[in-house]
Amino acid sequence: MERELARLPKGEQITGTPTADIRKRCFTLFKAEYKDTYSTILETWKEAKELENMGGTLAQRQQVFDKSKKNLNHMFTALSKAHGFEGAYLLAGRVVNQDGGLGHVFMTPGAEQFFATRCRAGDDEIIGHFKVHIYNMVSLQAVEEVFEAPKTDGVDDEVEVHGPWPSTDIVTEEHGQRWCSSKLFPWKQMLRRLAASELVLVNWPEGVMFPGEERASRTMPKGISDLTRAECSKLLAALNDTEDTRLHIRSKAALISSEEPVIIGAAPPHDSNKSRGKHMFCNLKTDRLG
Repeated sequence: MERELARLPKGEQITGTPTADIRKRCFTLFKAEYKDTYSTILETWKEAKELENMGGTLAQRQQVFDKSKKNLNHMFTALSKAHGFEGAYLLAGRVVNQDGGLGHVFMTPGAEQFFATRCRAGDDEIIGHFKVHIYNMVSLQAVEEVFEAPKTDGVDDEVEVHGPWPSTDIVTEEHGQRWCSSKLFPWKQMLRRLAASELVLVNWPEGVMFPGEERASRTMPKGISDLTRAECSKLLAALNDTEDTRLHIRSKAALISSEEPVIIGAAPPHDSNKSRGKHMFCNLKTDRLG
């Protein structure tokens, strides 16, 4: 408070509790001093105050939850009355072993029966579905942290992998290449390195993103880190396969000119809408002529 009062003109003495007018003048001077960043400063201060209430006992979490839902209910109701903005929201805790009793659903008058009509679920049921969704997301995030895919910085895309990669050993032992080992698995540069070494990667598993491709749903592609768990499982299975369908390396010429594919995909499954396997060339072009 003293710091804010110091913004007032010199010689102006404030005794006791500042009046609403004094507070308003201090806030105006504060905005004038930080005209470009004052809103960010206030948001940061608000977040810091909220962080002070994180954790705590069950009773403290219940108190924070009740206070939060009361404020949200009031805000939604005020918006509905003043501006005709209707809304509905669900609120629940994400700490599985503490927040079992924390669940709330609210709808403004114009949105009443929304969940019952559109989701075919009453208040208790929709809260239950919501909690299940939250707990599932928490579980998936915990698993992802344990089995987090290696990240690349876009410059050196040779990422360290853990586990057996028999097909990568073939590149070193049978074809005399040093750019692929049992610990390093190139990704973004794989096409050019295969082409420069006159090698072909055969039986790339169907449904797995090719090296060099970008996930369409990603605004900032991360290379090998964009592979889903299902794709990683398929790739590992193909690398460890011992049959003719295994992912393997084959020597071949005329690859740099993109006359021959650098990667030959495996045949699609019988129930696929694709009739032939996928090819990928050094220039990043693909076809379905496998």
